[in-house]
Amino acid sequence: MDYIKAIEIRRSVRTYNPDKSLSDKEISTIQEAIDSAWSPFGGDVAVKLHRFDLEGKQTPSTYGSVSGASWYMLVGFAEDRDSALSAGFKQAQVALKIFSMGLGTNWMTDTFRGGVFKQAAGFPDSTPLRVIMPVGYPAEKPRLMEKLTHKMLGSASRKPFDSMFFSGDFEHPVATGSPFYKPLEYMHSAPSAYNKQPWRALVKGNKIYFYQEPGQESLIGMGIGLAQFYFSLLQLGHTGNWGDTSDAPAHKGWEPITSFSISD
Repeated sequence: MDYIKAIEIRRSVRTYNPDKSLSDKEISTIQEAIDSAWSPFGGDVAVKLHRFDLEGKQTPSTYGSVSGASWYMLVGFAEDRDSALSAGFKQAQVALKIFSMGLGTNWMTDTFRGGVFKQAAGFPDSTPLRVIMPVGYPAEKPRLMEKLTHKMLGSASRKPFDSMFFSGDFEHPVATGSPFYKPLEYMHSAPSAYNKQPWRALVKGNKIYFYQEPGQESLIGMGIGLAQFYFSLLQLGHTGNWGDTSDAPAHKGWEPITSFSISD
């Protein structure tokens, strides 16, 4: 899969074409992506693909923020840090596959009514439903509600790259010649709750440390960002290993989460 192309075309979709259904082949491909999604962080994560009847008893409610979608990816995970990171890391892989297929999706953590979704998910108590992702063909024109939501959440605005990613210390930006630079650009474009971009990174030689703002939603966003960093890094021809943060320099107000060392 061309991860970089999928990252570059990725966008949040909230309005879908209800008259254009997913084919059996598309459903099978998405299910294969769910089954093969992995994470270096462990934890307890469950991901399911489910179709709802838009006019029946199982009509999903997203408080008007999503329209026309009958298929949803449902993500459940435990309370701990590793599970939240892995949830983001895994759902990013599936989302990028969905975009590479010409379909749309959008991850949602609090703008849905949980009852019907939870009943359909059937997750055990250890992995409660926390994220839903509509899946389908984007409508030709987004609704006014989608435009307003996009604007309200600041989805088109990003913090400056040089205010988030540093080299040597927290005063100097990452050089464009660094092997980490392009993967960090792809991390920079990753979605996050309310577009907070809850991540920072510090490059030290061939090693990079990642930091996050405390909070579960920040961890999910961190997982998505780390996935876009990692898979673009691999596609650019680099290899390496995830590591701990026992030697991570302190960054006030931010928690070190993980590190990655390039080995090539």
